[in-house]
Amino acid sequence: MTCAFPLAAQRLTFEVATIKRNNSADDNRSVRGNGGRLTITNNQLRNIIRNGWGLQDFQIIGGPDWMNTERWDIVAKAEGNPGPQMMVMLQNLLADRFKLVAHKETRELPIYALVFARPDHAFGPKLHASPTDCRKEMSAAVARGGPPGPNSPLLCGIRSFPGHFQLNAAAIANFVRNLTAFAGRSIVDKTGLTGVYDADLTWNESEEGPSLFTAIQEQLGLKLEAQRGPVDVLVIDSAARPTED
Repeated sequence: MTCAFPLAAQRLTFEVATIKRNNSADDNRSVRGNGGRLTITNNQLRNIIRNGWGLQDFQIIGGPDWMNTERWDIVAKAEGNPGPQMMVMLQNLLADRFKLVAHKETRELPIYALVFARPDHAFGPKLHASPTDCRKEMSAAVARGGPPGPNSPLLCGIRSFPGHFQLNAAAIANFVRNLTAFAGRSIVDKTGLTGVYDADLTWNESEEGPSLFTAIQEQLGLKLEAQRGPVDVLVIDSAARPTED
């Protein structure tokens, strides 16, 4: 199934924008938005597109080879504080400067289904229903002067690091959304679990420890089952290197 995929619903643009090729040997890259300023450092066009459309890598198909290797620095300034509309501005910037043409499709691709590992639907030792009353806890936090900071114990949410997931009073749907980036495929929740849960999932991304798939099964009592299903993707029809500022 195919459908038109406009690069923006409105023609929103940055006031000024500079683009330069980054030829450094630095492996660090970043995408930062602060107020009306967007700073992209040392990023491939593929990753810039991924951020601009809020996609995962596996959802971007096609495009020239240099899109995956050549790195770029972009500094763009918008009027005021556009908030989420800044990503629409980035889409338009890519259309104007990289001559990016793309469209959306829904394709039948490999996916994972999150299911129970055991017929009796038993939880693993690191997953259990949460007793946390998030509304009460958040109200108490506000009364104390605001929500907890980033270094405070996790409350009503998810924290993810390489090789580590923490859940506190989180819905399984939110866990699946965060897990997708690590699994490399779209994930569909087929557990039927409702409510909120606590979990502490750890795995080793090297060959020496449990893989993500093994850890999910042993620690949570769930598993990622390979299937095929519809996935929304962005197909890159064409792109060109920009004229640098």
